[in-house]
Amino acid sequence: MNVLMVNWGWPPRQSGGPIGYAADLCRQLAQMGHQVSMFYAGDSTFKRRPFLNIRKEDKVTLGSLVNSPNRYSNSGYPLRECRDPQIEGLYLDFLKKTDPDLVHIHSLIGLCGSIIKLTKKMNIPIVVSLHNYWFVCPRGDFLIPPSYNLCSGPDEGLNCAICLPKESRLGRNLAKAKDTVKSLLKRNVGVKRKLQRYLMWVNGLRRRLPSVNLTEHLYDIPSAIPDSALVFGYQFRERYFRRLLSEDADLIIAVSRAVKRIFVQHGIQEEKILVLHSGIKVAERLEKLASQAKPEVRDPVIFGFFGPVQPYKGVHVLIDAFNRLPQNSARLLIFGTGGSDYVSRLMRQAKSGVEFRGAFDDLGRMLTEFDVAVVPPIWEDNSPLVVLEALSAKKPVIGANIGGIPDFVQDNVNGLLFKPKDAEDLAEKMKKIIASPHLVQRFRRNIKRPKSMQEHARDMERVYAQLCSKIKKRDTSFVTETSNVLGV
Repeated sequence: MNVLMVNWGWPPRQSGGPIGYAADLCRQLAQMGHQVSMFYAGDSTFKRRPFLNIRKEDKVTLGSLVNSPNRYSNSGYPLRECRDPQIEGLYLDFLKKTDPDLVHIHSLIGLCGSIIKLTKKMNIPIVVSLHNYWFVCPRGDFLIPPSYNLCSGPDEGLNCAICLPKESRLGRNLAKAKDTVKSLLKRNVGVKRKLQRYLMWVNGLRRRLPSVNLTEHLYDIPSAIPDSALVFGYQFRERYFRRLLSEDADLIIAVSRAVKRIFVQHGIQEEKILVLHSGIKVAERLEKLASQAKPEVRDPVIFGFFGPVQPYKGVHVLIDAFNRLPQNSARLLIFGTGGSDYVSRLMRQAKSGVEFRGAFDDLGRMLTEFDVAVVPPIWEDNSPLVVLEALSAKKPVIGANIGGIPDFVQDNVNGLLFKPKDAEDLAEKMKKIIASPHLVQRFRRNIKRPKSMQEHARDMERVYAQLCSKIKKRDTSFVTETSNVLGV
């Protein structure tokens, strides 16, 4: 089968769970003998003109839309996210070159929604995977800055216009230059790691400054009434993407039950959405490493966080919770990097026992350094990759009872769930582990390994084949029948 994927980014130039997942799926399908290509945005140069850069990596044909008119954070340009002639032209060129049997869209960030419409006009089956909420929330996370409260939705474009005002031309040009520098740095992992270590050193010096309250505003939004044209633009965007998903996508894959629930609440037909959990490339390797590790729980117990050190990941909630524990009763290791201001605030707030380890390159080795993983996001995190990685390594998870986390973490079975954004409740769950370390052993025995990427690719292979067959027959019972076949 000839499959064309569409996404934001390709590693290592861009990083993140959905980017790594889609790249791993491409490589796995290619190894299985399929013809696979990827059209993506995210690469940037100091030239202004958009162009298509075609190359081949790991048997996958890559079509990079360089200097896309749409940025990752495309504040104030909702209509351009619906349609853009330059993006459409370059996409059609790549589509004709690859001539796929099926198009699988993972993200349209940096691209435009009309890609779906163009694909439909060429009678090519379309699968859309929902890795975030970008189709119904231009931010992708339903978080309202600066409060971190969850947004109820676009509200006919008004909430979006307030949250994402139009950037000035100067601000947009400066942001593009910053994106270009970041893109160039990420191509050289060695330079990137040196820069990250330097920033961690700087943050360590800033840690000596007086502590601040982590609930202080980290973002600012304008207090002025939003422009009516911008409100209309976001209103149009909301309705346009709803129609694309409802009418033009042949199948929608939700990576967790929460994702399906939220999209149904925003007007997408329930019968069109298939819940299918993702697989991870390192599942089997991490399970093997876990079987070789010593099973004893450390004294004191060590909790671990790994991933982007960003506000939406709730690291400030974790620091607050750890500060409530009895002194010297536990340790906390934080692996990852993030915004310099946010990280320095965390460092100044953290009490003794918290270690900021920075970036890591060896996932397996990093996971051996703690006993229990903590995943505290404050948003409806779709299907956190860190949960799958932790469980693969037989690490029990204390997770926020939000988003896709409850799909994988069963309370008091293979981990514990706590109330989102509630540092006190999280502290109580951590105290439970400290008081009864034998729970860690019991949770480990109950952990079932998540699907490997090879197993997941087999599922996707069946989904693709069945979808193409059903479309030829004009059969609308696809989601129900496929759910039965896959056992989901």
